[in-house]
Amino acid sequence: MPNEMLLLARRHVVEGRKIVARQRQRVRDREAKGLDASTQRQTLEVFEHTLAIFEKHLEQLDARTREHRKTRQPAQRSCRASFGKALASATRSVALVGRRGGPALLP
Repeated sequence: MPNEMLLLARRHVVEGRKIVARQRQRVRDREAKGLDASTQRQTLEVFEHTLAIFEKHLEQLDARTREHRKTRQPAQRSCRASFGKALASATRSVALVGRRGGPALLP
């Protein structure tokens, strides 16, 4: 159902924002202690990138839902396809690097 997809997308954005805020705090805490925060910063970049993807997906779903309400045409197929593309993009953006490394952005 399109409404369920919209609710799920909203939940992803809300949770993503919380994750980004916690990671930003981790970076600040390590830097305040004079510790290296490069891994935490790199992880933060991945989280921010993923959040941007989820926010864009939410915007697309909102627009499709508004259009659906105007035209009364089913929007479910396009919503699922959009979510699949957003999730695939987020998945491709993250790769685990070695034993010591953390997440890294793929080119």
